[in-house]
Amino acid sequence: MPGGSESNPTGINIGGQVVGSDVVSPGVSRAFLYSGGTMVNLGTFLGGGSSLATGINDSGQVAGYAYTATNEENAFIYSNGTMKDIGTLPGGNSISGGSGASGINDLGEVVGASATTVSAEHAFFYSNGAMTDIGTLPGDTLSKAVGINGVSEVIGNSWNPGSPVRSFLYSDSNMLNLGIPFGGVDNIATGINNLGEVVGYYDTSGGEQHAYVETNGQIVDLASLLPAGSGWGLLERATAINNFGQIVGFGLLNGQSADFLMTPTGAPVPLPPAVWLFVSGLLGLASIRCARRG
Repeated sequence: MPGGSESNPTGINIGGQVVGSDVVSPGVSRAFLYSGGTMVNLGTFLGGGSSLATGINDSGQVAGYAYTATNEENAFIYSNGTMKDIGTLPGGNSISGGSGASGINDLGEVVGASATTVSAEHAFFYSNGAMTDIGTLPGDTLSKAVGINGVSEVIGNSWNPGSPVRSFLYSDSNMLNLGIPFGGVDNIATGINNLGEVVGYYDTSGGEQHAYVETNGQIVDLASLLPAGSGWGLLERATAINNFGQIVGFGLLNGQSADFLMTPTGAPVPLPPAVWLFVSGLLGLASIRCARRG
């Protein structure tokens, strides 16, 4: 954007439209929509400062958060040239804190987190003009929804300050505790596809992070699928999964940080081979491709 110095893309839809944020002046960022070769400044709320887009659906609706004139951070939906403030859960305000959206599906449903008191934040589900408090897992005071799929299943995380983080799956008003796998100390979910397959990572007591996929109630450490001699020492985080079951994330390849794309047998790989280095087949997840992280 004019005057921008640094951009950060955060989402892309099937039409190749990209959203993110661009630093337009010191301390001020603006949400953008890149479409058809043009980057559009989505602006912010009246009198507000910064804004950030976090997701876009295949209809071009954008979700994110922006600051109001009272410096409250609120979630928004941007559609047809208009940014709509979708508000907060009861208790959210400029003192306790506002809200932020982290995902949007093709139904226009939005998820994220909103303050409820000065010391509590809850995951929310927004649909048809109403914001619903998803709540937390038993005993927790904080939660955040991080993704939603096309059948309105929500993935997120729940915790107390200084306590282990547990991931959850929310569907039909029920919150399922996905637990902490393999004797780990935290479980952080990061993404979900339309089949209900969840990806994320767990922390071990030794300080390592391990990427995983959860499907049909079973959690698999992605590193356990690596063949001998692959060069991968550890797959640290899985960050997203699509409806083909392809998983992206990052880990350590020959001792250096690198991104990976893991593909199930028979699924297409819509990435140019020149960009990705093919490694050998896997069990169940048949191939892994990688790119060096700079």
